[in-house]
Amino acid sequence: MEEIRKGIRACYHEIDGTKAFTIVPDSVIYILSGRKHRFILENDATVLGEKTTNPKTTVAEAKWAFILSYLWAEAKKTPQKEMLPLWADLGGGKDSVEFLGIDKQYKQGSILELNPSSDDVWLGNYHRMEVFSHIPGKGLFFHFLTIDKPHIYLAYFDKQKVDPEIKEFSLKDGYYSYGEVIKFHVATHMLPLKISDQYKKQYGKIEEEPSFKDLEVEIHITDENHKVLKEDPIIKGKLIDYSPAVKDAAGVNISSGTANISYEFPIFIDPKWKDDIHTKDQKTKAYSVNIKITNTKTKKEYTIDLNQNKIRKVAQSKRDFDDVDVSPVFWVKYESMETVMTRMEQKKANMIQYIGDIDYSIREKNPCAYSKITINDGKNEYEIFNEYANQNGSVKDKSQNWITVIAGDKDAKEIKITAKYLKDKDATPENVRTAKNGYMCQMILNDDKPHNGIRDVFKMDWIVGQYKPSQDPKLFMERILSFAKAPAPSSPMVFHPSNSDKAPKLAGNKAPTDQEMKGTPQPKEVQEAFKGVSVSGIQGLQEGTDFTINESDDSITLKLKYQYNKSYDDKIANYLYGEQDYLSKGLFNDNYKNLWVIRYLIKFFGNEQLHQTYFVPVTTCRYPNQIAGIRVFPDMKWVFNFNYNIETPLYYSATTPLEEYYSGFSEGKINTQNNTTRKEIMNKTVDNRLQHYVGRKTTFGIYVECEVSGEDDVIKLGKDFNEKFRKMLQPLFWMVNKIDGDLGVTDARNENNRLQNAPGTQKGLMARLKALPMSFELNPPNIGLGLAIGLAGSESGRQTYELEGRLIADPIIGAKVKLDILALGSKFKPWGAIIDALDLVSWLANLFSGGRVEVNYELYFELSASIKLIGEGSGDGESKPANIRYNFEDQSLQGSLGLQGELKGILHASFSLKIYVKNEKNKSFEAEENKKKSLGLGIGAEASTSVTLTLSKNFGKKDDWDADFYFAGVTLKVWAEAGYSDKTDAKSVKIIPDAKSTINIFKNKGEVK
Repeated sequence: MEEIRKGIRACYHEIDGTKAFTIVPDSVIYILSGRKHRFILENDATVLGEKTTNPKTTVAEAKWAFILSYLWAEAKKTPQKEMLPLWADLGGGKDSVEFLGIDKQYKQGSILELNPSSDDVWLGNYHRMEVFSHIPGKGLFFHFLTIDKPHIYLAYFDKQKVDPEIKEFSLKDGYYSYGEVIKFHVATHMLPLKISDQYKKQYGKIEEEPSFKDLEVEIHITDENHKVLKEDPIIKGKLIDYSPAVKDAAGVNISSGTANISYEFPIFIDPKWKDDIHTKDQKTKAYSVNIKITNTKTKKEYTIDLNQNKIRKVAQSKRDFDDVDVSPVFWVKYESMETVMTRMEQKKANMIQYIGDIDYSIREKNPCAYSKITINDGKNEYEIFNEYANQNGSVKDKSQNWITVIAGDKDAKEIKITAKYLKDKDATPENVRTAKNGYMCQMILNDDKPHNGIRDVFKMDWIVGQYKPSQDPKLFMERILSFAKAPAPSSPMVFHPSNSDKAPKLAGNKAPTDQEMKGTPQPKEVQEAFKGVSVSGIQGLQEGTDFTINESDDSITLKLKYQYNKSYDDKIANYLYGEQDYLSKGLFNDNYKNLWVIRYLIKFFGNEQLHQTYFVPVTTCRYPNQIAGIRVFPDMKWVFNFNYNIETPLYYSATTPLEEYYSGFSEGKINTQNNTTRKEIMNKTVDNRLQHYVGRKTTFGIYVECEVSGEDDVIKLGKDFNEKFRKMLQPLFWMVNKIDGDLGVTDARNENNRLQNAPGTQKGLMARLKALPMSFELNPPNIGLGLAIGLAGSESGRQTYELEGRLIADPIIGAKVKLDILALGSKFKPWGAIIDALDLVSWLANLFSGGRVEVNYELYFELSASIKLIGEGSGDGESKPANIRYNFEDQSLQGSLGLQGELKGILHASFSLKIYVKNEKNKSFEAEENKKKSLGLGIGAEASTSVTLTLSKNFGKKDDWDADFYFAGVTLKVWAEAGYSDKTDAKSVKIIPDAKSTINIFKNKGEVK
């Protein structure tokens, strides 16, 4: 600056009685708290310019005044003779200074002494000192920064306007609700601030934290007396992540205007605290926090006692100070989880209405702009806004159509919202245009500030709401009254606030459309109601955890979950006890912890709101306050399961030699191996002959279960129906009859009987087979069917339903041939005598012990074949259910069905001795239910193998004849039983390895070696 040759041009700085250095115009100095600082004027050539006319008076009557450096521009705008209260009150001068708003806010004399302490209001902020005789701003000025040592100097919550005697809660009662996110304001001094070496030489050692690198923060929830309520911190991380000022700056450079940094910590009022910390007998509860900042390298810790009730800050007008009420605590009301979640949705709805999303139809021209908005759910991308999309030049605005997402409460669903600028319809998308990248900004609906980058585009903090005539109830009533006074129209007239552009002209004035009122802020009183509320906070979203903003690609990514209400309340109990009889019948005994799912069934049938809303305002001057909205529905499916297994064979036949061999003993209730096998043959034969009259023996299961994403357990309703219900289930036997007819089972059985009895077939192969002790069994289907219905999204983004079917038939039909080698051996000598002796020993042991001792032995070969209905992924001898999925909105069907054939052989041999004791005294061993095995001894071996052929859903299509072949190898299983246990210790050894291959069964031969 130009050299000062007349008047005051310098002063001396004295620290604790020692003259430190000379201050010249535009110097920057530190003032250290706890020390005496004196600024001294002397009548010498260093202090005064050579053309000073009255040096002695100039020094003696000098004036000292200072103001926050960043408010100097406001001082210069102050009209002459008007006072600006932002100057420091230094005791008051005699005469009023007419310039810069100083008035009498100055100190007069040759010396100004400052003794700053650690709690002075000017601590940590740069101030501009003016030293003058008559007119400030023409002579000596310098900047000083008062510093102490690193510490937290301020911590508080916004003051709530609450009624401590409240009787009934409402949306506007002032209390916070569980599920909300509120701000915890913290200000630090010199955390961090790097002191340059030149100042260290002048002032000596100064305690400092030079960078953010090692600074971490930890916050614990406490009661109002600062007793910690939860062991784990509610916030823990890098300090740098919580300062909006630092985030907006490039890197971690701190503004030269302060040594203080403000932080905003999002405090999530966790619903888990309810009923754990905050019990039902407390209508409201006061919470607070403890904060600790730690240098992880030096282990230095910084804390503060929260006790502030009032703070002073520069008013928004920058013309005065405001004294603002704050609080060291925040108050939360106790409500049921259902009420908490309902209120959250109500508050979101109020915020959405306040934001004021306009339905645009005409393209706007403001240079601060985006052109399109897209939402991507990971599967589909939806364009909800595009100013160039329509052929007629109108704007495509589908922001009123919210996108549907299905999510659970364990894994978050990522939703990416992107805004881009287009020069024209076919142009490559560019970054959004704001003041940050050099485009003119008119500061529309941005709190009188320019849109400065993507954080001002995706407004997740405070937002200025947009006035919409269509939502103004006062305007609506005025038009209604005017309409009532107007002459009767000749034809029906559309009249409604949401359709104001088509409303009639009343009193000579056409009502403005919403778009014509673009950029008009909500009235001040409406803004005031939302002043302390952030867009993210009202949705329970925390930056870094629930959303991230990416400046490089103009996007914000939400990580959304569906918040289930897993509490059990009277609404569910009343439904289950009163409207249904599940509890009274004891079907929920094992599922109390899952009863919360019934709430969503009630909501479903009651047509109540199931979704949870999330939204991001997207705003620039061209299209302010558009909303990208997402509705999250629960990832929950109600599944109907049906299991049907027919135990009675479709067809059973035992050869005469087999029946004759096992008819040699009539031991009554005495159990031997011989008797057990005879009863099995007899029962199957009788069941087959009588099933036409009494129905088939079945196992039938029907139940409903609720599948919830992320939950390990599901709730089941229903019981298995057992043997006693088989007559009732006869109408379901159409499946068996259908298979019987289609596969010709009855015809085959009749033909078999004819062949066996025909004189011409009494020789040859039929005669030899008939002479063997064997049985043939045709097995009916074992069917499992599941139908699940749940909410789903669609390609259009709308909510719809999805039906999922799971089907398995294992088998569709099967056959089993069993050759009894013991019965066969009885025909040959000497084996027959040995086998007869074994039969006799078995019978005698059981007879003379009164049923206490059983000797069992088996030796048979069994060959079985089956055809199964299976799903994709089946193979290697494994059967998986077939899956079918149908989306009602998209009308799309997906799924796969396949067939699998299996041939299996088993050679079985075993011998065992079992000794029983009675369950109760004075009971007979004759009844099976009275026995309890006490001691067993036995040995057995079984060799098994199988071959499967699996046909996929595409088999036979487009000349595809490939099938998956699998040979299971040969496995030998040997087991032994000894001791007082029912368990057998089995060992399996694969003596021939398995093999698998793909073969074309029609075009060429498939060979597996």
